[in-house]
Amino acid sequence: MQLRNAVQRQWRRDLTLFFSFAVALVCAGLAYRSYPGWMLVSGVVDGHEGRARWALRRQTEPDRFEVKGKSLLMVAATRGDDRMVELLLDYGADPNHSTFLTDSAVVGAVEGVT
Repeated sequence: MQLRNAVQRQWRRDLTLFFSFAVALVCAGLAYRSYPGWMLVSGVVDGHEGRARWALRRQTEPDRFEVKGKSLLMVAATRGDDRMVELLLDYGADPNHSTFLTDSAVVGAVEGVT
């Protein structure tokens, strides 16, 4: 009887651990799929056009995110990444959008050139 109780307790612990892990994986997957904004930011910062395009195709607003007080368009413009700038503009990024800390992306592009 004691052996049976010990086996049942261990089985319950293993099952609880399994379900906890399964729930964590499902939540992580849902968070990954439901937040393409992270993919957009990392795509612009890393200069990875495919990643940024993937996020933009999922209706992600490019003016909604900032990196260290700069809009994503401004980040791409100051880096001189013409293809990323074109991509962001094609998906509706506002070149006159300014943030709390910086001027617009047009000013950032001029600063990046000089």
